[in-house]
Amino acid sequence: MQHPPRFLPCFLSQVVPGVFGRVMGKSREAVAQAMVLEMFREEDYYNDDVLDQMGASILGVEGPRRHPDEPPDDEVFELFPMFVGGLLSAHNRAMLAQLGCPIKNMDVLENAQAIKKKLGMQGRQVLPPSELLDYLFFHYEFQNQHFSAEVLSSLRQLNLAGVRMTPLKCTVVATVLGSGRHVLDDVNLASCQLDPAGLCTLMPVLLRARKLGLQLNSLGPEACRNLRDLLLHDQCKVTTLRLSNNPLTAEGVALLVEGLARNTSLTHLSLLHTGLGDEGLELLADQLDRNQQLQELNVAYNGAGDRAALALAKAAREHPSLELLHLYFNELSSEGRQVLRDLGSTAEGGARVVASLTEGTAVSEYWSVILSEVQRNLNSWDRARVKRHLELLLRDLEDSRGATLNPWRKAQMLRVEGEVKALLEQLGGSGS
Repeated sequence: MQHPPRFLPCFLSQVVPGVFGRVMGKSREAVAQAMVLEMFREEDYYNDDVLDQMGASILGVEGPRRHPDEPPDDEVFELFPMFVGGLLSAHNRAMLAQLGCPIKNMDVLENAQAIKKKLGMQGRQVLPPSELLDYLFFHYEFQNQHFSAEVLSSLRQLNLAGVRMTPLKCTVVATVLGSGRHVLDDVNLASCQLDPAGLCTLMPVLLRARKLGLQLNSLGPEACRNLRDLLLHDQCKVTTLRLSNNPLTAEGVALLVEGLARNTSLTHLSLLHTGLGDEGLELLADQLDRNQQLQELNVAYNGAGDRAALALAKAAREHPSLELLHLYFNELSSEGRQVLRDLGSTAEGGARVVASLTEGTAVSEYWSVILSEVQRNLNSWDRARVKRHLELLLRDLEDSRGATLNPWRKAQMLRVEGEVKALLEQLGGSGS
């Protein structure tokens, strides 16, 4: 991608032609001409990622630039802010001075303060993901990391969910935000088609995130090497890591536990629907005691059976800090779910194990969490498999309702049964 100095002669030629004429009249005419030609190479038409933001406003309207052969429309890209951004660099001002166009430092300062105020107001708004990316592209074109770091110091949430993060876009985000020092409260990169190379590029940003969402990215075992390195980094600030709906498999979790063993920041980890199977849960059970600060672990919907689930549940009960373990939607038998419920009720302290919508003859206090996960992932999960699990949980509810004489508990269970039946109807199953 070409960098902002390309906009300087462009601005001079289109916005202040008188000044440009003075420049071109100097002895450095050949140098200036070469710069102008470099700026308007036709190949730029093919670089849609760079030109996404070019439209009616400086933050832009998404879409590729028109081909040079097509008739132009009335929309003109605003070059002045890019020009002033380039002037913030002393090197660029020196270059213009050599071409006969000196710029006073006081003029630059006044313009810089005006732009900083405008950009600061824009940065404090909650922008949709695509507009937020345009905003970061804008800062990238400034090519002034100190200036952008100051303006972006108020940015606390980076929500790019659903934006396809190409190598260029990853580079832009890492360049603009990587030099900052403030912590990002929430970085949401769900459904961004990220790959291991993208994770590596974004590492300076990921290290500063407290909550990091990487769901639905098709990240496999290879990506877990980058995630392990993230967790092992001495500057890692991540407290919540969401990896649900990625094919990590047992091979990937073997790398993750290496990071968990020596990480001191992570408290909440979601590995929901990551293909761990029995092997993955047994590996977590064997290695869980190497971590000392994890508070919540979600390994729901991983195809694990009774033995592996029980091994992990026992390890969770003995963990010094773990408070909650999600095991629902695994391949648990009725007996297995009962053993897990009994385990949770026989010992004081230790992690709560959530394997069903019921706890004894009462509704689990986490029933809404379970059903919310189903609703959120209804379109991406295997519908037949989810339907089967819901039918098993519905049977648990009906059995528990029949085993209690408490009218309040019966009413609660009837309410939750209604929620389950509604989901089954959405899945095309019988709600009766």
